[in-house]
Amino acid sequence: MTRAWRLLVGASLLPGALVVAPGTLAQRVILLGAPPMPFKFSQIRSREHADRLLAFGSLVKIYLFPTNLGGDDDPRNIVYVTPDAAEAHAAIVGRLRRFVQGHEENELEIRPEYKGGSIVPTRIHFIASHRSGGERFEEEVRVWQCDAPRPRTVATHVNNAERC
Repeated sequence: MTRAWRLLVGASLLPGALVVAPGTLAQRVILLGAPPMPFKFSQIRSREHADRLLAFGSLVKIYLFPTNLGGDDDPRNIVYVTPDAAEAHAAIVGRLRRFVQGHEENELEIRPEYKGGSIVPTRIHFIASHRSGGERFEEEVRVWQCDAPRPRTVATHVNNAERC
């Protein structure tokens, strides 16, 4: 009976220990890698603020008009975006580079769209065409959309989405 009890107690403690240990480790990783406070994109109004978020990996720097497509290596050509937006930007730039190299496109406009005083664009629009006509290439990267607080209900979420 004692042996059976020990096995039962040991079995119940073991999963608890396994659950607690990874949770504790995960919390440490999250706390070390997260910004000190939550942020809203609309409140990022200076490069210093963006650089602090850059250090935590919340934002990354990219060339708005890529240097491999003729953009300048100039601080005015650098924008801060989320890591996901940077990936989408790179994918679009890769497709555009193939069009430019194949002489299918020879005019390119890359236009950021901002909300309020934020230095983080909400969207980046890509428009490419050829002077002699033909099909236009249009795509956009959505960086962020809304700074509304987390919704408590689905209805609140829908309302916030409509406002943004």
